[in-house]
Amino acid sequence: MSYDFHILSGGKKLLINHKITPLVLNDLGQVWLALCTVSLSSRKEAGHIEFRHWGTNQYSVYSLTEHQWIEQEEIKLKPEEKEVLVLSAQGYTMKEIAEKVCKSIDTVKFYRKQVFEKLEVENITEALSFAINYGLL
Repeated sequence: MSYDFHILSGGKKLLINHKITPLVLNDLGQVWLALCTVSLSSRKEAGHIEFRHWGTNQYSVYSLTEHQWIEQEEIKLKPEEKEVLVLSAQGYTMKEIAEKVCKSIDTVKFYRKQVFEKLEVENITEALSFAINYGLL
């Protein structure tokens, strides 16, 4: 389960993502041990709440307006899109990525644009943060 909220730090609001991952369940299926991680959110606004169903390609997002869980399909990145993200994370420029994957720079730009649209982000930093936080890479 993860959710995004603001904290105040030095008078500024920081958008934080809090993720709780069950590690061990008891005999009744209740969480006995969990991993809690906190990081900067890859989203633009607080209030995003989701529950990932491990072992499936679905997850649920809680609607604050409808007060219910809404099932979603997992975002699927093509191998080329993942490759562009990984090489970007390694610090390569778009020109260097194009040379490395033997594609034109316009093709690399196309893959990045597709990733931005799928992840609903605006730049490579947000895309990498999202992809890492949600296990897409």
